[in-house]
Parts: sequence; C-alpha cells; structure tokens
Amino acid sequence: MYRHYWKKYPVYEKPEKQASTGISVVIAFRNEESTLPNLLESLNKQVYPGELREFVLVNDHSDDRSLPVAEAYARMHPGFHCISNETGENGKKAALYKGLKQARFGLIVFTDADCRMEDNWLSTISGIFSEQRADMIIGLVDMDAGPGLFNRFQEIEFLSLVGSGAAAAAAGRAIFCNAANMAFTRELFNSYTDPLSMAFPSGDDTLFMLKVKTDPARRIVLMKSVAGSVTANGTANLRQFFNQRIRWASKSRLYADRDILYTSALVLGISVILPVSALALVMGRNSWLFPAVLIAKSAVDYLFLRDFMRFYAKKIHPGLIVLFEAVYPVYILITAILGLFGRYSWKGR
Repeated sequence: MYRHYWKKYPVYEKPEKQASTGISVVIAFRNEESTLPNLLESLNKQVYPGELREFVLVNDHSDDRSLPVAEAYARMHPGFHCISNETGENGKKAALYKGLKQARFGLIVFTDADCRMEDNWLSTISGIFSEQRADMIIGLVDMDAGPGLFNRFQEIEFLSLVGSGAAAAAAGRAIFCNAANMAFTRELFNSYTDPLSMAFPSGDDTLFMLKVKTDPARRIVLMKSVAGSVTANGTANLRQFFNQRIRWASKSRLYADRDILYTSALVLGISVILPVSALALVMGRNSWLFPAVLIAKSAVDYLFLRDFMRFYAKKIHPGLIVLFEAVYPVYILITAILGLFGRYSWKGR
C-alpha cells in the first residue's frame, strides 16, 4: 500500500510565481558546535527574498561553543537572530516555544541543527503553502550516515521510517513526521492549547501533527521534492543510535491514532513472529515458517525501499535487506520495550 501511494503521489516542481510568503525558520540547538556552521551556510544561501525570511536560533543551555558560533554568525548576517533559554527553560520544546514567540512571520518552519538543505528549500515550502493551501507541510529527510555496515543499517532503517511516514501522508493518513523538516502556520499553532505536548520531552513533531490530523478542516500536505528535502547526520555509534531510537519510541505511549497504532502493531507483530519462527526452526518444528516469513517481508520491504531510495538517487542491494531483516526484530523489540519502560540520555541529559 505504501509503495502504491508513494509512486502515485506527484513530485513537486519548483514554483514559478514570485515568493510572497514571509517565513520564520526556528532552530533549537544544544551542543552542535561541529554541525552549526554547515546549517548556517545552507540557510544563508537560500534563494528567497531577504525581507521575507528570518532565522531564529535558540540555544538550549549548550556547554560547548555552539552559542558563540551562533551569536557570531547572527551579528554578521542580516535576518539571523540568536537567543537562549533562560534558567527554568529547559529542553528542545521550550526552545522552540521561545523561538516561536520571537518569530515575526506567519509561516513557521522547523529544522534541526545537524541538517543541511538545498538552496531552494524555502521557495519550495512557500510554493506548496501558497498553491495547496496547506496548514501543515511534512517534508522529507535524508541521512548522511557515512561508510560501514552499522552506518548503512541506520541509514536504511531511518529512510524506512521517513518513507513510511511520507507514503502514509500521501495516502491521506499521516502517521508521523520529522521536526527536521516541517512547516505550519502560526494560526494553526495558536489554535491549540498545548500543540507540542510540553509535559513530555519527545514528540514535538508527531504529537503536534496527530492533533492536527483529528481536525478535518485542516490540511496536511506532503512535500515530495528533492529541493524541499533536508539531509541530517547519522549517530556516531551504537550507544547514541539506541538512545536516539529509544527517545523516539518513548512518545508512543501517548499515541491514540488508529493508523499509527495499527502500523505499530503490525511491525511489532512481525518482529515477534520472526524470532519465534527462528526458534521453531532450531527445534525442528515448522521449519518452513522462518524462511517463508523472512523472504516475504524482505521482498515487500525491498520493493518499497528500492522505489523510495531512488528518489534520493540511492540504491539498495536485496541481499543487504535480507541481512538487516534478520537483525531488525532484535533492535525493534529492545527499543519498543525500553521506549515504554526504560530511560535514555541525550546530549548530556
């Protein structure tokens, strides 16, 4: 189903009309000294009228040189503003709220401090907003994970999440999105009492989107565009990878949307069937079940991921998918359990 809706959904081309929408880009950052320069240069190169854009950088108590880097850049480049969370204002959501209060335009864009984007990123967002009367825009995110088997695994796993979310949105049944690339109107944000679910540390993107989804008068639009996509960095090691994924999984306890619950249950169910059938194979019982499930799931996932990754001009080998499918159940069961009941650390917290 995802493959069908992804292929059917049209690619958005560069808008022809002159931009007229004011855009405020809000970025919360903490300990991003090494990645901020690339982000700032990407933002400064945006082909978009200077009087219609601004970039609000919000420091969330960084303990490296992130703040001096951001402040120095803001002093030298018009349209860039740097502020900081005060004492008692902690976390990414608090930083995003602070940036939203500072923002002066009606269309708000979120991205992350470790991202890079093409020069027409803002013009693509503006074009979709104007032409499709969008209340919220879900953008695509690519990953620059680096060489090696572990990095290849996290790249494919990440793109499978992005692709599933994009295809579900293309079907009109959005299940999640990524704050590395999303846009919404200020009016939409202000129409909710607690749009970012401040009591919970994670989920500033999906939890907000799921609230919007419940209102049939609101329009959520997928931005299927290479020019409108952003590229994020992968995690540096296995420990960071699991902490990040556990953090993402931790918000699942708040999900009430039937589409995301069905999809999660399906993924979890198959992830249980695979190791159980492997155990049965070792015990000499129902020896056909494990290879049948593994091959079937690998084939379905490969066909979808092959088509989705072509959008990024990337390739995937079917043998690699089979290998990762055998590992995936272990990973998904660990993150699901720890996401619900465990603890994690992220950026020194």
